[in-house]
Amino acid sequence: MAQELKVMTFNIRFDNPDDGIHGWPYRKELVVETIMDERPDLLGTQECTAGQLLFLMEHLEGYRALLPQRPKDEDPMVQMPTIFYRVQSLRPVSFGEFWLSRTPDVYKSKDWGAAFPRLFTYGKFTHLGSETPFWFANTHLDHVSPMARLEAARMIRRWISRKKLPLILVGDFNENPDGPVHRILTEGPRPLLDAWRERARFCEEKEPSTIHHFTGVGKGGRIDWILVSPDILTLEVHLVKRREGLPSDHFPLMAMILLPERGNLARKSPRDGERR
Repeated sequence: MAQELKVMTFNIRFDNPDDGIHGWPYRKELVVETIMDERPDLLGTQECTAGQLLFLMEHLEGYRALLPQRPKDEDPMVQMPTIFYRVQSLRPVSFGEFWLSRTPDVYKSKDWGAAFPRLFTYGKFTHLGSETPFWFANTHLDHVSPMARLEAARMIRRWISRKKLPLILVGDFNENPDGPVHRILTEGPRPLLDAWRERARFCEEKEPSTIHHFTGVGKGGRIDWILVSPDILTLEVHLVKRREGLPSDHFPLMAMILLPERGNLARKSPRDGERR
């Protein structure tokens, strides 16, 4: 039986003391409320610092964070894209991460003129009930260097090419969908599909802005994406816009998707191992 899943990507804006009335202490409850109102099965956050991560882990009832083992880091401002999942609907099977650099196994490594170290985190999940397996990945590409975004997209493309199960990729790509990063991920062998372009609720906003700089009015382009493998059907997608309050300088992006029936998945070869 095919299975519906709600997926959200949400750049929560890092805990910046210069944000004044939009600082984390004034909006952290609103971030939790926004997530709990939508209640996604899977959530990918970006710009989550250590303190923010702890707050979300404590207050997102019914969710757990998928956290690979990391070196101890005393920097409270280090930002990590993080995956959260609903424990009632999903079971993690395996997970990992790598840095988007020439040395992906080196903690906080960066290359190609990137302003900050950039991370790619992923998990293999099984849907409880249907037992359908699939991959979910989350990332945040550099906002300064086009070369860093391009090389990161190529690294992600290579990772995707080794997977055969249904796959969902979310994140803040810091580039509009008419740029080279989008083309790398949505063209070529086993291309991903852009959920927004597959089925958008707001037809009059063909390419809305997902960033609004704490104004509530989109300006800067659709830089947050939900991408899915061709065996996943997008049923609905929309920006999450609250009537009151601004939980972040980005609008969360939400999609309802349909995983394929388990019986339609490719048979697993013993030699394929983890790459599925």
